[in-house]
Amino acid sequence: MLLEEIAKKETIRFDPHSHGQTGDKYRSKNSLLGEGFSKLTDLLERVANSGLDIIYITDTVVPNKDNQRFANWTNQEQIQKAVEDGWEIELGNYYVFAAKGQGENRKVIALGHSVEFESKEMHFVAAGVKRDSKYEFSKKFSLDEAIVKLNDNELTMGEKYSKKLKAVQVDSNFYLPFSIRSWMAKRNGRKNKVPVVYSGDGHHPKDIGNTYNILNPKNLKYNSEKTFRDSINSEIMKNEFSHHYSPIPPWRIFHHVFMMGVFGARNLYRKILRK
Repeated sequence: MLLEEIAKKETIRFDPHSHGQTGDKYRSKNSLLGEGFSKLTDLLERVANSGLDIIYITDTVVPNKDNQRFANWTNQEQIQKAVEDGWEIELGNYYVFAAKGQGENRKVIALGHSVEFESKEMHFVAAGVKRDSKYEFSKKFSLDEAIVKLNDNELTMGEKYSKKLKAVQVDSNFYLPFSIRSWMAKRNGRKNKVPVVYSGDGHHPKDIGNTYNILNPKNLKYNSEKTFRDSINSEIMKNEFSHHYSPIPPWRIFHHVFMMGVFGARNLYRKILRK
């Protein structure tokens, strides 16, 4: 099993929140420059070359819209194309484990699934949901409404502190080393004694691998993919892990904020869906 090979790594680099093209299709369809990946094989290559070991591809829940893009994206057709491209694939309920190469050149990675909720109070992420998880909302929803739908020991992390969530998130999408938002997230985490989790929140292929948490594989469990997922969450909750943080460079700020937000009509698109 490829999970057993992950157990042999010296460290595990883990990003719980990044986006792919089909992982967040409504954004890429409305962006002049496009973003992310059109094929599973593209993402596998990028993740493997980035040095990440585990990445959770994130869907954003948009009311009245399909949010099973990750499940659709890791369907049998995409898996078959990856196999034809030389990847070994093991498909589970929580992860897609993938490996390529032999000896020192062998790379083994795991793709998991997260869901980003845009509730009335804040954005928050449920990390480590099942691959085919689906959440339906017909209108702008509250934090409580979203949390009620989570019952599988997901790692919940908010852009700011809430007693209802398990952790605070700092992502490299907020854009500068001394970003007020990032500073407030770290301060709130320390003040309230909850874990501060770092994520790439990538919206462009070159964002992959910029920011991650560093876990000790000896502290994780490998007898099943669910116990593996749960042990990652437990390790995060101990709040003893280290991290690597790298803010995205200015040209990708332009891409993400201006090209996607203005020409891509990203924010307008969201507002229309809310009505």
